[in-house]
Amino acid sequence: MFTGEIQRSRSKKPFVLAFVVVAIIAAVVLFVPFPRTVKSTFTLVGATSTDVKAVRAGKVAEVVSASGKSVNAGDPLLKLEAADAEKALTEAQSKLDALNKQKPAPAKDAARSAQEVRKSEAALKAADKALEAARAKAKGKPAPAVAKAEKKQKAASAALERAKSKARLSEADLKAQVAEQEKAVAAAKAELDGCTLKAPASGVVAGLRVVKGTVLEKDAVVAKVEGAAKLKAVVEEPATQKLKKGMALELVLEGGGHKKLLFDDDAKDGKAVAEFDNTKGEFEPGMGGTAEITGDDTNLLSTLLGK
Repeated sequence: MFTGEIQRSRSKKPFVLAFVVVAIIAAVVLFVPFPRTVKSTFTLVGATSTDVKAVRAGKVAEVVSASGKSVNAGDPLLKLEAADAEKALTEAQSKLDALNKQKPAPAKDAARSAQEVRKSEAALKAADKALEAARAKAKGKPAPAVAKAEKKQKAASAALERAKSKARLSEADLKAQVAEQEKAVAAAKAELDGCTLKAPASGVVAGLRVVKGTVLEKDAVVAKVEGAAKLKAVVEEPATQKLKKGMALELVLEGGGHKKLLFDDDAKDGKAVAEFDNTKGEFEPGMGGTAEITGDDTNLLSTLLGK
């Protein structure tokens, strides 16, 4: 009798042992944590961004560049109509050339010329005052007195220009006028140069939406140049995973290419950022694709329950 019980007990041991082993394996599989991978999307942006501003007001004559185009510092992005600026430079340069051709006059001749200029300036000042009085009396209505005053003012202005053009200058006055006119030429060149809006830094153009004919105000921001030497991967935070500083991710670009990174900070406003060096120019702002993120540890049970 005892022998039968012993045999039955021995026959049960393998089943008990198997059950224990299965239970242990199930516990390990269901409850032991393991790393998981979650996916999201990302976009590359320049780590630095510089505004492109219109240094003068004007109408766009030509759009040279476009958003997404790589540029070097100083490359033209768009051009404004420059007829007025070109005319101003031509006139300023012409006056400077005329002054440079002049020879200093003897003191007596220079004094006589200066006196003639002063007389012409006084005559123009009187003509301006008479015109102002005539207009005030007419109260904005057409009047013969206004037309007559305008004619005299125009003649006085022309007389002053003739006096200046004929004036013989002393050496000191000539040097002073040459210096003043050189400044005028430099200012005119700067104005003309401002008709071409250039890239303030090397990088990729972003947000350039103006077209030919667009009228720009001075200091209007027309585009940005995103620096490409360092880039930021801006990753959308998945609904199932909080993105945290130090988390690992791998960028998989739409056109091919991979990049392994770590997040710089916790996500803010649903986005997390990972900055990286791009001095070799392997990537460009505007590129995007899939971000494979090494998320928080989980277990099979949580995965099956969708947690």
